[in-house]
Amino acid sequence: MEFGPIFRAMLKAKAGYILIALQIAVTMTIMVNAVAIMQEQNDAIARDSGMDESNTFALSSTSFEPDADMRSLVEEDLDLIRNLPGVRAAVASNSYPLRQGGWSESVQTEPGANSTESVGSAIYFTDEHGVDAFGATIIDGKNFAPNQVSFKDPESNRWPAYAIVTEALAKELFPDESGSAVGKTLYLGDDDPFNIVGVIDRLQAPWPTWTGVERSMLIPQRRLGTNQTWFGRSTRKPRSRYGQIL
Repeated sequence: MEFGPIFRAMLKAKAGYILIALQIAVTMTIMVNAVAIMQEQNDAIARDSGMDESNTFALSSTSFEPDADMRSLVEEDLDLIRNLPGVRAAVASNSYPLRQGGWSESVQTEPGANSTESVGSAIYFTDEHGVDAFGATIIDGKNFAPNQVSFKDPESNRWPAYAIVTEALAKELFPDESGSAVGKTLYLGDDDPFNIVGVIDRLQAPWPTWTGVERSMLIPQRRLGTNQTWFGRSTRKPRSRYGQIL
């Protein structure tokens, strides 16, 4: 192939070839960005959420009785769900990992509004069944005791005195300490202290794109309200690729 005629033709019509080159450059830029976005989304999907995802379920309910005894209703509904065939554990919670909506608070190791050591954390309101319902694993300390679980007092803004935190949150709060975080005191708000009773390996926040997605804590409290979210875990056995129950 002779390149001389081709080169001379290009010199006579520079604008057309420049436009072609620009189109190729723009196309390549879009393709590279698209691949990068897909890779980022794939990495986010592949992350371990901390839940037993294949065996979890979530339900929502709304009470249309403004004067209903919500505490009794929550207890009755929880008892009903937990006694359904195939249900391993269930809780009334405000949210769950990757839901896109939830509750977050600033947590700090020192009391006072002027503390500079605060760290953002997702908050999951739960009870002694929460760890099992989410499918999380306690790697240090222990679970909530039933007598540590309370109902939210509408007349009080005080927080419960206990919490279970993820390992990522513990490391963020105590970066220079190699010992156990169990037994340490943290503060929500200005001066609400609570004691870390346990550490779980992982439980992601409700917001998958948040930089602190691995920082979460469980609070032993049930929130009363006409809208409730029920989160649970089934005892369904895994199936093999051929459909047989293992």
